[in-house]
Amino acid sequence: MIVCTSCGARNEDGESFCGECGSYLEWAGERLEPTAEPVHEPAPSALAAPAAPVAAAPEPATVQQPATVQQPATVQQPATVQQPATVQQPATVQQPATVQQPATVQQPATSQQPATSQQPATVQQPAAVRPGAAAPKPRRRELPPEERAAAPGEVICGSCGAGNAPSRKFCRRCGNDLADAPVVGAPPWWRRMFVRSGRAAPVAGTRPEYRTRRRSYRWLAWLLAVLVVAAAAVFFTKPYWSGAANSVADRVKGTRVVNPTSFRATSAAKGHGARAVRDGAPNVYWAPGNSAKASGQSVTLGFATPYRLVYLRVFNGASDQLKDYLAESSAQRIEVTLTRKGHARVVKDFTLSDKPGAQDLHLAVSDVTDVQVTILSTYRPAAGKLVALGELEFLARK
Repeated sequence: MIVCTSCGARNEDGESFCGECGSYLEWAGERLEPTAEPVHEPAPSALAAPAAPVAAAPEPATVQQPATVQQPATVQQPATVQQPATVQQPATVQQPATVQQPATVQQPATSQQPATSQQPATVQQPAAVRPGAAAPKPRRRELPPEERAAAPGEVICGSCGAGNAPSRKFCRRCGNDLADAPVVGAPPWWRRMFVRSGRAAPVAGTRPEYRTRRRSYRWLAWLLAVLVVAAAAVFFTKPYWSGAANSVADRVKGTRVVNPTSFRATSAAKGHGARAVRDGAPNVYWAPGNSAKASGQSVTLGFATPYRLVYLRVFNGASDQLKDYLAESSAQRIEVTLTRKGHARVVKDFTLSDKPGAQDLHLAVSDVTDVQVTILSTYRPAAGKLVALGELEFLARK
């Protein structure tokens, strides 16, 4: 244990700085050592017996207190008396040291000097001493490398990165202030998942218990839980990542033209049947039989094998030439119904531009077997004009 002499705080062995005031313990620390019990010495009984009593010696009661530092004129030292030990003490005084010690009374070495030459101890002053040079402070030792990582709940020093107890105000390693130091948080759950909890060490003096190690299936439970969560995530997010993967594949692999094998229409004008939508000529078109009731009329095309339809290319109107295009009416809004393998249907609405030429409609639907195009509204409806739909081109993924 090291005690800081600046604030009195106790610090553990091995710490370089005080946790309360931040003082460097190499300079301001005092190590506590175990103190030994004092040994009582026997009283000096040999000094109590006088060697040769002198009958003519005066009573010690006539000696004044040392504070006055004055010797009575009636007290004279006999020539034969050289030691103060020969003076008889009264019965109440058992220690001869009380007669030999006043610092201002004659010492044994000065007992032979005359009384007039003795000076009180308070008069003697120490001689002036020139102060020497200040002792250099010991050089601060280099910080040892930190061997352990900071534990959860400890405070991290921003200067050296050492972990400190939460009660400390200054770093134990470099003395830096820990007022704004961050606290080490608990590791995330995915790190604590497979960490085995350590057993407490046995107390000193006790015999540790040896138990048969049982097989733990904790890791198997965690593994099953992870697999269940992963399967649920894949199931519920499949439409999203599957659609993203297909979109990337559509752009990377490119497209190809697929031709239908069957044609059906709800109605058709004379000379403008359903097969006209896929004959390769934009100026040959399909038109409903009654132009006044064109809304709701449709044409359906079937395919031999399912495929992924990426784009539907529409040539709207009677021709790709503007003059012929304006001579007839054209579709404005259409509804595209895609029948997939297994009879599932996907319906999408589109608004076409009122201009000649190709217009690409993005569909991106897999396993398509039939495509139905229904007219919902028309441009420039007028009596005697046909609602023309020139050409339909189906672009599938390669």
